[in-house]
Amino acid sequence: MYCHRCDEEYSARARFCKACGGSLEEREASQLLADLARTRFLLGELEKWQKKGLLANKVAEKLARPYDKRVAAIEEAVTSLKSAATPLALSKAPDAPAAG
Repeated sequence: MYCHRCDEEYSARARFCKACGGSLEEREASQLLADLARTRFLLGELEKWQKKGLLANKVAEKLARPYDKRVAAIEEAVTSLKSAATPLALSKAPDAPAAG
C-alpha cells in the first residue's frame, strides 16, 4: 500500500510511514475507492498521451508501472475490506432428533 499523505510505499505490517511519520491506520472503503479513481485517471492520461505521440511507449510503460502496482494494492485492500464487512452465511440449524 501507499501512504495517503506522501505516497511512500509501505509494508502491510507498518503502523507509521517511514518517510513522513504519518499513521497508517486502515482507511475506509470510500477513501480507497477515491484513491483508486484518481490512480486510474492518471493511468488513462498516460495512455492518452502515448496514443497522441506525446510519450514514447517505453517511457509510458515505465511511468505506468508504479500506478499499475498501486491499483493492484488498492483493489486488494478494497476486496479485503468488503470480505471483512460481509456477514458469514448462517447455515440452517439441523432438525432436532425425534423424541422416542
